[in-house]
Amino acid sequence: MRIPHPRIKFSGLILALCVAQWAAHVAQAQRGPGHGPGFGSTLRAVSATRTDQPISIDGLTIEPAWANAQVIDAFTQVAPHEGAPPSERTEVRVLYDDDAIYISARCFDSAPEAIVATQMQRDLDQRADDHFMVVLDTFDNSRDGYFFATNANGVRQDGLVELGERINTDWDTIWFAAATIDQDEGWTCEIKIPFKSLSFRPDGAAWGINFQRIIRRNNETVRWSTPVRNFGVSTLAGAGVLEGLEGMHQGLGLDVKPYFTSLIRSGDEVQERERTRGGLDVTYRITPNLTAAFTWNTDFAFTEVDARQINLTRFPLFFPEKRDFFLQDAGLFRFGGINQSPLPFHSRRIGIGPGGAPIDLIYGGKLTGRIDDLNVGLLAVQQEAYDGVPEKTLTVGRFSLNVLDESSLGVIFTHGDPTADANNALVGLDFNYRNSKDFGSDVLSAALFGQLSQSSDAEGDQSAIGGRVNYDSDVFDWSVFFAQVGKDYHPAIGFVSRPGEREHDVRMRYRIRPRGAIDRIDFSANASWYTDLAGRLNTLELRLPSISVVTEAGDWFEIESHILEERLPEDFEIADGVVIPKGIYTWNRYSVEVGSGNGRPFDLLFGAEVGDFYDGHRFDRWVRAAWRPSKHFNTSVAYNQSNVDLPGGEFQTEIASMRLDAAFTPDLSWANFIQYDNFSSTVGINSRLRWTLQPGQDIFVVLNQSFDAERRSVALVGTDLTLKVVLTLRF
Repeated sequence: MRIPHPRIKFSGLILALCVAQWAAHVAQAQRGPGHGPGFGSTLRAVSATRTDQPISIDGLTIEPAWANAQVIDAFTQVAPHEGAPPSERTEVRVLYDDDAIYISARCFDSAPEAIVATQMQRDLDQRADDHFMVVLDTFDNSRDGYFFATNANGVRQDGLVELGERINTDWDTIWFAAATIDQDEGWTCEIKIPFKSLSFRPDGAAWGINFQRIIRRNNETVRWSTPVRNFGVSTLAGAGVLEGLEGMHQGLGLDVKPYFTSLIRSGDEVQERERTRGGLDVTYRITPNLTAAFTWNTDFAFTEVDARQINLTRFPLFFPEKRDFFLQDAGLFRFGGINQSPLPFHSRRIGIGPGGAPIDLIYGGKLTGRIDDLNVGLLAVQQEAYDGVPEKTLTVGRFSLNVLDESSLGVIFTHGDPTADANNALVGLDFNYRNSKDFGSDVLSAALFGQLSQSSDAEGDQSAIGGRVNYDSDVFDWSVFFAQVGKDYHPAIGFVSRPGEREHDVRMRYRIRPRGAIDRIDFSANASWYTDLAGRLNTLELRLPSISVVTEAGDWFEIESHILEERLPEDFEIADGVVIPKGIYTWNRYSVEVGSGNGRPFDLLFGAEVGDFYDGHRFDRWVRAAWRPSKHFNTSVAYNQSNVDLPGGEFQTEIASMRLDAAFTPDLSWANFIQYDNFSSTVGINSRLRWTLQPGQDIFVVLNQSFDAERRSVALVGTDLTLKVVLTLRF
């Protein structure tokens, strides 16, 4: 199989971009007026009303100021019937004073007894409930923003909007929400967002804003601005305009967050039995758009543990970042449209050692924000020594310049190796193109990148180049990705799965929307293949076809057919004592998955995949179930099993998990995550009690326990009990 030269690949990516741009303009001309840039009449505007009266966040909206605010009630159905009038009326109002913006939503409902409100724990996914969402684009640049949501219980969920539409809900800030259910007319919520929690230009003429409501029992979504299926409420280019804001105060822009932790440990191999220490996080808003952050004695005790994975491949697994310090303004560090590999910066490489063991950070600093059209991200941390790796200073710098309407041109550099006593540096350039304004409700995006690492112990090709083109449409969308990674490319503070290879990926999806009980039917195809740098095929995976059907109630099923080919350059020990000889293998697999909508108190998903596997057979099955009997209690279980039968031996993998969450109030919750896998033969329990005295003032009690479950007996291996108290002082 002859593989074209990388320069030809890049030419193909650029040609695809040009063709898509031309085709979109042709389609735009055929659509006619009302569908051009700005989305015609669907892009709306509202004026915020200044108030001098105190607003109590209790979900009642009884203050006279609310009656003086402009009523926003022009909502349109997005799903299940795009463009139809909502089944229920919604009224939104916006107030502000010197210190905060206030938003209320009156969610009328003809059947208040049917309102779904099962969540009461902060930051849990609210898709199973009736809820109301607000998105703010405080720089009105269609690039970065904020997401806030609450349900009929007044539960808070917040996040950052990155890359123009992606929501990162691991981010937290200080804000307030409350809700009440009226047994006659529906439910009402009030939201207060302090200006100290937001970055914005004080002299900015307008913000982007959008509102969305979910009526869960109908699986109905209604939106204020740009109510089209192919956009989400977080698509900032489709946001409306918020006018009238002036005289907002951010104070000194100084947040001081002292905390202390007390740790008690037990276990045969534990050296430090008790430890009490303090720490400090400080953020200072140098300008309204530029923030400096400092952390000392950083502690991540309250961060949830990773979901377990068992690796049946020859390549490393990818784990997402969950720690607050690294998540703040994480979107400014994203590079080249790369999801996982070759990623020049992945903060999970910092402060985490072999097997996921935490490594203390002595101190760290960040400078993030914007200077006119320049986006800035600077990070430096001092990591403690461990296991022969000396104490290290690790630095990352990311700069990008906003160009065109939604695009950027940038550079990234990293320095330091957190996992070895070696020197490492990296520099990269990227161009990110995005256009969501010239194609009606479709979005064209593309990216090109180039990277060069420099390691003290490598002399070969340390470069990585690639690019991506995406055309996102509700009816037909597609994407093309290509990357070439040098054999000695090593991003020490990043992530690479397959150095010394070329990656190719092509995806297409065609969607039809029948009338009646079926919401959509998707037909998809995907081809992924990797070659060595000489063009010889290493891995091929074809998913042809993939068919999924989703009902208006949210129930769904999917079937797929897989064709795979793998060249093993050497013997591969896939499990203890089970070896697959080197050679070329081709096999076929088939999968089916069925799931129920999450609008019910109980939902279920199960699936299976069967077929060949290298020179043997493999049978996978999985099941997940969730039960929400009340707003105070939620539980879910998941079980994955793989049976592998090879000439070299047979084995079985199992991963089981359970979540037991109790929420006594929106500010007092107890979350429990229990996991087991048969490769480690251990049971892990992560139990976290969180009491929010008020936003920014938290008490955490975290219990981590591990048990040896080998030979069907359970023995306690170790226990960590941590108390953490966090205070936030704002100036």
